[in-house]
Parts: sequence; structure tokens; C-alpha cells
Amino acid sequence: KIDSDQDLPNEHLYDLTERELEILEHIVEGLQNKDIAGNLSLAEKPVKNHVSNILKNLQHNNRTAAAMKAVKENIVDS
Repeated sequence: KIDSDQDLPNEHLYDLTERELEILEHIVEGLQNKDIAGNLSLAEKPVKNHVSNILKNLQHNNRTAAAMKAVKENIVDS
């Protein structure tokens, strides 16, 4: 049982869905939307929508900065 926010992973701070976290992991790996879509068996448009939500929630306007924040703050495993 988790007793405090201190014990929770940082992903909860940014209100990211499981799918967004999965896509963020791929962004951290350096993949582009088309490749992420192929890996997750999705069309590219939904991936673009998720990436937009990720950038908004992480308060960055580019995927490189979002990826760096994700790693630095342990939002995803690097």
C-alpha cells in the first residue's frame, strides 16, 4: 500500500494516461510518430494527438525537452 504521494512514481503528477506514458517511452527512445504508430499498431493521427497531450501536460513545446524532463523526473524508465 502506498501511504503518501512521496512514494508514488512521478507519472501521476502529470495526469498522463497509460497510452501516453507508453508513447512517452518511445519518444525518450528517439522514435518518430510514424515509428511509434507502427510499434503500437496505431494510426499516426492518434499518436500525434497523444504527443500533443504529453507536451501540454509536461509544459513543453518540443518532444526533446519533454523526453529530457521525463527521464530527469523519472516519469518513465530510461
